Amino acid sequence: MTLQSQFNAGRQSHVHLVDAGGPSSSSSSSSSKSPKKKSSWKFWKRSKGSTPRSSELVTSSSSSSSSSPPVLQRKSSLTSNFEADVELTSSNRQIFRRSVYLTLTYILSGVIAFCFIESWTFLDSLYFVVVTLTTVGYGDQSPWVSESARFFCTLYAFVGILLLGSALGIIAAEVVSQQEAALKDFQRKVLEAKEEGEEKGEEKRPKSRFEVMCTDINLRLPGFLRNINSGIKKVYTERTPGIVQELMGSFQLLFVVILLGMILIKLDDHSLSLNKCLYFAVITSTTIGYGDISPKNTNLGKIFGIFYILFGVTAVGNVLSEIATKVIEKKQREAMDRILSRKITIDEFAKFDVDGDGRIERTEFALRKLMLMGIVEPADVARVEKEFDQMDADGSGEVTLKDLEAHLKAQEKEKEELLERKKRGAKKTKAKQVQNQYENMVEKI
Repeated sequence: MTLQSQFNAGRQSHVHLVDAGGPSSSSSSSSSKSPKKKSSWKFWKRSKGSTPRSSELVTSSSSSSSSSPPVLQRKSSLTSNFEADVELTSSNRQIFRRSVYLTLTYILSGVIAFCFIESWTFLDSLYFVVVTLTTVGYGDQSPWVSESARFFCTLYAFVGILLLGSALGIIAAEVVSQQEAALKDFQRKVLEAKEEGEEKGEEKRPKSRFEVMCTDINLRLPGFLRNINSGIKKVYTERTPGIVQELMGSFQLLFVVILLGMILIKLDDHSLSLNKCLYFAVITSTTIGYGDISPKNTNLGKIFGIFYILFGVTAVGNVLSEIATKVIEKKQREAMDRILSRKITIDEFAKFDVDGDGRIERTEFALRKLMLMGIVEPADVARVEKEFDQMDADGSGEVTLKDLEAHLKAQEKEKEELLERKKRGAKKTKAKQVQNQYENMVEKI
């Protein structure tokens, strides 16, 4: 089987291309005088037992009119036949699953360790581990048995906050991403319902304040969620040497914070051992705050506490955000690099050739790759295409200055009609109020 026959077989399995060449040869002479339009194509999904019909070509004029040629409407979309890349999706799920496993494993290991070291019950150990790793730090339980137990608690809390803080951040990122996807889907359905109503010619009415408020919340909430999760949002950047080298500056800052805390608490209380100073610096900078070791109740101790808490908590929070961000970026970069380096197959040719002209253009190829990598959302592309189609009134596939002027005039006319309807509605409301007042006066008389 030749490459051409393989291409034809793969193409027929995805879409069927309907020729939009125009009228038949018998009527070609009558249509040759009209302005030449760019050929348009339409994709038709092929179902079992169905055959394509040439009469399914969409035109803007009636079939009975023969004075002017039909205006072709472009129906193919840059998002048609698009399927999200399984490799990129599986990479996100793999990061999420590993984060969950890491969290559960680290919690269980800490529970077992404190059961042996402190001779606590399973429930007490689990309670202490959860209070520690979530940085709640009630202070009702603390490692008092020995200096070795206190040192183990310091290491466990420090490593746990760094690792699990990042893991919980990734888990939260996945939850927020799902919520954002649901909101986008809801917003898309609302816009589709609105456009469907406009196409049916339903009369527009002014929105109530409640509708305006709901629409505003619906439009603002996805951006609000993105701002919350901006520190761990997946991004596409150029390849860098590695996570360890990228985080070296953050770890150096973290080391300075811990060392500074040890020095300051030692200056405040000379009786504290080195182990207790390290314990204080870690428990304070990670916001756990058991309360068993704190600065002395003096003005100097309070000044030291204010300075160190603000500086230390900010530095540790920055490190946690950096770790979560770099882990996600690394996985995303690896998946995206594989997508970029992967060549398209014969079967995938039809998916990239969205306009059906038998060739893949630069724009088609670049946009498909961006959508596969998750950089561009198909829903956003569809909305952009919808805006372009509104400006391209004649369906030529191009927007001229004349088309743009006509589109702007139509928008201006629509605004004027909406304003006029609002004025008429206000007059009717005012007249109704006057009538009600008159009827009330008549009843009183």
